[in-house]
Amino acid sequence: MPLRIALCGAQGTGKTTLTTFIEELVKGELVEDSAHVVRLGSATRRTKELFEVDLNQGGNEWTQLYSSFIRRMWEMEHKLTPVLLSERWGIDEAAYQKWQLENIIKQAQGGILLPNGQNPAQNIQAQLAVNQAAFQVLLQQAAVEIEFWDFIYFMRPYPGAQITSEGVDEGIRSLDIQYQDDIDQNIAGIVEALGHLFPGKIKTPPREFSAAEEFFRSEVPEWRQSLVATPE
Repeated sequence: MPLRIALCGAQGTGKTTLTTFIEELVKGELVEDSAHVVRLGSATRRTKELFEVDLNQGGNEWTQLYSSFIRRMWEMEHKLTPVLLSERWGIDEAAYQKWQLENIIKQAQGGILLPNGQNPAQNIQAQLAVNQAAFQVLLQQAAVEIEFWDFIYFMRPYPGAQITSEGVDEGIRSLDIQYQDDIDQNIAGIVEALGHLFPGKIKTPPREFSAAEEFFRSEVPEWRQSLVATPE
């Protein structure tokens, strides 16, 4: 089995930056040919382009399901690649879908109109049923996908840090700190739920960036051992 490394976490926790660091680390210390390392693209960005929607608090059950579907196709396409990296996996979609589900409940309780303009009292049951079903599918997908990855790292927000994306919210990376915290807590809850099935599978690196770099450097021997054990 190839070496497969995935990160998860809320927006603005450094996943993209640290995945780049890991990619350079792997190319420098574990493989002779950089072509042996494949980094999956952003399924979230691809979904946004296809659906033409803002995925920050504005997505729906279909956007998260489709994002998961796209990434799983890419995973299967590159399943024999010696080293496969991803800055997101199934637990992320499940966490964002859980936020969507909880938000619908809050909207109904507050008497706020849903995006389609209908009164929550008239369609709340249908909305809840569809989003609950989507969440369960994504949760089950995460439980299956966790076995695909050899090493998984849960990136947590750095206390007091501001989310930066050159000051621009592109509809993928929300700059809302509360939204970041909500997603982080959702992921933490799912990690805890899956943890008893796969103890020690999901690690949490230090939140400070330089400390996280050192942490990943310390992981190299385990990665190397996984590659050495990989059949030709």
